[in-house]
This record gives sequence, structure tokens and C-alpha cells, in this order.
Amino acid sequence: TGELHKGMYNATGEYHCFLNVVIQTMWHLSAFRERFLSLDYTHTCLRTPCVFCALRTIFTLYKFSEGTVIPPDTLRKALSTLYQSELRFQLQNMADASEALDEILKLLHCDHMGILDIERWDDVGCTPLCISHRVFGAQLMDQKICGCGATSNPVVNNSFVFNLYASRLASAPKSQDFYQIARGQWRSQDFSCPEQSRLQQQ
Repeated sequence: TGELHKGMYNATGEYHCFLNVVIQTMWHLSAFRERFLSLDYTHTCLRTPCVFCALRTIFTLYKFSEGTVIPPDTLRKALSTLYQSELRFQLQNMADASEALDEILKLLHCDHMGILDIERWDDVGCTPLCISHRVFGAQLMDQKICGCGATSNPVVNNSFVFNLYASRLASAPKSQDFYQIARGQWRSQDFSCPEQSRLQQQ
């Protein structure tokens, strides 16, 4: 059996760094790694190339390879092909790690639910929960409250990824937990009064 800790290939000009971060995050998050490696259902590829199969190949190398560095190529090529029409995650181009993680989790959910159209990933809930929702899933309710007392209609956000500035994490008091820091960032965002917005739309 290979070592738990391995490096990822990223030669000059390949720009695999954003995807390597995602792969290593998924691997070192034991809640995801152990569930992914123990999935016992028969997988049927819904699209070619298949992100599930690409990630399984990489995780197999992580677990069994005797090498200290493994290639992310199967997953990188899969994302590049699937998002070619949008020009996202293209080979030899940089991309955003949080966006890549979000799309991979959506694709895993789609595979679990048999959803062909990735854009409709949130149309069908999963029971039992797919691995994406079991490990990363969280429902966030966004409701704006103005100082005048006006409130917006609540909007439920089912995204797998919540972006938080590293500077806010670094500068936060040690007495605050992650939830308090995230809520502080959310509340600090500028927004217009919900009542004024409604009046302008009338």
C-alpha cells in the first residue's frame, strides 16, 4: 500500500495547481476519502469523460501507488473536455480552485442521481444523500435585514462552496469559531434596503 501523503505533478506551463489543491483537499478530508473509497454501488458513466472514474483513478493511485508523486491528468482532461464550450478548466490555463471543487461535487451528485444536464443539478434532491451532500452539503438561508427594519424574502442557497477571505480568518479573534467568522463576513457585505429595492421595481 502506498503512503497517505503524496505530491501532485505540476510541470511548468501545465497550471495544475488549482486542481491539485482540490484533489489533495478531498483526499486528506477523511470523511470524503473513506466514503469515496468504500462506495459499493455499481457506477454507470453518464457522460464521457467521467469525473467519477477520473477521481477514482487518482484515489486508487493515492492509495496503492508506491510512487511519491502522482499525475492529476485524468481529472484535468475530463474537466477540460466537459467544460470546453464554456472555456473553463482548459488545459494549460489557470482556473479557480473553489469553482473546480464546486463543479466536481455537482458532477458527483449528478452521477448519483442520474442527472444528465449539469445545469439542473439542484432540481432533484438525493435520498439517501450522495457523497457530495453527505460531506459538503449545507443549506444557507440568505435574508437581508436593513437598519430600518425592512427584510428581503429569504433565499435558500444550496451551493457546496462558501468563499471566505483568508485575511478575515487570519485577523479574527481566536475566541471566534468558523461559523461566527463566516457570519461576520456575510453581514459585512454592502446591500441596498430591501424595501427601497421593492419600491424601485414597482
